[in-house]
Amino acid sequence: MSLPIGAIDRMNIIACWHQQQLSTHFECANRKLLHHIEQVTPHLISRLQQLGITSTPPQYKLITHQQENSPPASAGLSIKV
Repeated sequence: MSLPIGAIDRMNIIACWHQQQLSTHFECANRKLLHHIEQVTPHLISRLQQLGITSTPPQYKLITHQQENSPPASAGLSIKV
């Protein structure tokens, strides 16, 4: 999923459900925004655990502005907002 954040930023998020576990991968060209996502993700993981959803440790990647315009390549459903 590619989500616009503010006027110029975009966060690419890949979420995969495999063998009863959720794995997440966050990509962004804005270092400060990516750091903020890293700080709040434990709250998301905690909430998922409360709902009985197990997850693998999230992955974070700082990307270049050139890659930012294209959603990450992966198999399955791709959503651009």
